[in-house]
Amino acid sequence: MPEEPYPIIAEAVDLFLAAPEQDPLVAPETHRTYRTALRAFLRFLEESEEAPSPTRTTDSLGVGVLRAFYVWLLEQEPEHAPGEKLSDATVATYLAAVTSLLRFLELRLGGASKLTFTVEQARDRVGEVPTGRVVRRPPGRIPLVMTYYDKLPLPTGDRPRQAKRRLDILRNRAILHVLYSTGCRISEVAALNRADVEEGHADETLIVSRKGRRREVKERHVYFTPEAQAAIRAYLAARGDHVSALFVSHRARDPERRRRLSTRSIWQVVKDAGKAVGVPEVMPHHFRHYRGSVLLEQGLSLAQVQEVLGHESVDTTRRTYIHLDRGKLKADVLAHSPSPAELERKLEGR
Repeated sequence: MPEEPYPIIAEAVDLFLAAPEQDPLVAPETHRTYRTALRAFLRFLEESEEAPSPTRTTDSLGVGVLRAFYVWLLEQEPEHAPGEKLSDATVATYLAAVTSLLRFLELRLGGASKLTFTVEQARDRVGEVPTGRVVRRPPGRIPLVMTYYDKLPLPTGDRPRQAKRRLDILRNRAILHVLYSTGCRISEVAALNRADVEEGHADETLIVSRKGRRREVKERHVYFTPEAQAAIRAYLAARGDHVSALFVSHRARDPERRRRLSTRSIWQVVKDAGKAVGVPEVMPHHFRHYRGSVLLEQGLSLAQVQEVLGHESVDTTRRTYIHLDRGKLKADVLAHSPSPAELERKLEGR
């Protein structure tokens, strides 16, 4: 018999949602939860440049799809609370729903698996999510990633391939410094223009975004360290074009026809650096979280970090960095805890 074709992803979701309804042991609440989670998954496929369109077949899903969905979820906001983040429990539940979908494609749709990988391989890419709490902390070795391109030698020849490689390295240096310096989301970095950074001479710029169902305009200032400014200036000085976008692809023969770099390409710049230094799990959003961690460790308040990262509420910042907040609280408490003997001497005026 001929092998059955791979189904369309969106149609496979419908088949999966219809199948449990025949089982009276599955609670109606589970159906509703799965529908909500899989609607989110389809939206992720439509919006993400790191995943296939839901109109493609299931063999286009890659082994990293669960991980990419997880990273996407970390940046989403619940409809009932614009500006907040999805809870860890919600993220874990949504991942569980998509995992069940993948198992359905692997085992229950008849014939051979309708995936090109195993579900266990996909789960291994996500990381540890055993109890409903998703690990959000960035890799501890992220500074190695940030300085990777800084250490690469610049080609010195004038041939087109050498010139392109030189531009690529200069651009990639600037990208990683900007990701860390500003704490911006990858989409915000991709949208930057040369005018926003004043050709690398600005130490701050205004980020304008739209949030929530009403698409309310939100503004925040982000800041460029001297290292980020220097990297931007070096890159733009070598470009020799007048294209308005800050970060561009260098494939076009005519410099004036260069196109803005996509979020997918920026994601790949980060991944290539991570793999090269032995931190393959690094993602662009890790730079944002790491920036917040460093600022807190250097003594900034939660309210200040909230302002830098653009969180709607300081409660969001506290939940994201609660491990650091508690650690700082412990250190401060112990540092300001005189012993009973010291208190006695103070009482007696000694």
